Amino acid sequence: MRADTRIRVTAEEFDLVREAYCADRMAEHIGTKPFSAKSTLYGGYRYTVFGVMYRPWSVTEKPEAWAYRLVPESMYEGKTMMLHEYEQAVREGSCERGDQRGLIVKVKGQMMVCAEAVTFEQGLPAARPICLEEAKAFDKESQAYGWRAHFYKGQEPEWYSYSGHPVSVYWAEDGDRAATLFWRHGEQIVEMRLDDDIELSGLDALMPAAPPQPGVRAEQMALF
Repeated sequence: MRADTRIRVTAEEFDLVREAYCADRMAEHIGTKPFSAKSTLYGGYRYTVFGVMYRPWSVTEKPEAWAYRLVPESMYEGKTMMLHEYEQAVREGSCERGDQRGLIVKVKGQMMVCAEAVTFEQGLPAARPICLEEAKAFDKESQAYGWRAHFYKGQEPEWYSYSGHPVSVYWAEDGDRAATLFWRHGEQIVEMRLDDDIELSGLDALMPAAPPQPGVRAEQMALF
């Protein structure tokens, strides 16, 4: 079920939201008691996530997390149901799969109800950009494995910027590009794939960078 409410969050906040993914726990749960759901706080409300869409960041479409705002069972005014009742309602056709409104879950020992469907949309990083040299060093180290080694072995990227962040671009033989924005989340350098509709800028548009950190770990998004 797609939500009417959409919330744009920073890339850092989106990472926290997607950590509340609980559909795997829901699928593995057996019995008539509520399953234990992960959750996250945002804007004073608690949410749990049932689906995450990873895709390149574009002008029209962003990575999304499909979540529900949670309220205590005593505060929910509608009809509630346990997971086994929800599954039965889906089989009978009285409830659409993916519509978890009224579903009771357990969060840190408290009974909570899925009250409002919300889509979280990933924005750009709020962090200060990393320097170009650090992005190049990370990219060079990553050429030996992953999507670079599989699709662009032996190639060197061109370098651009987007919103002040360094961006590498690899070109395929058919002309398609693989544009990747680099940013730091805590101690990790994170790759963010940009879609073809993103208009890149030259290196003169790079913002002043945060000082490089030694021993930064890498995190690559599986977008290929």
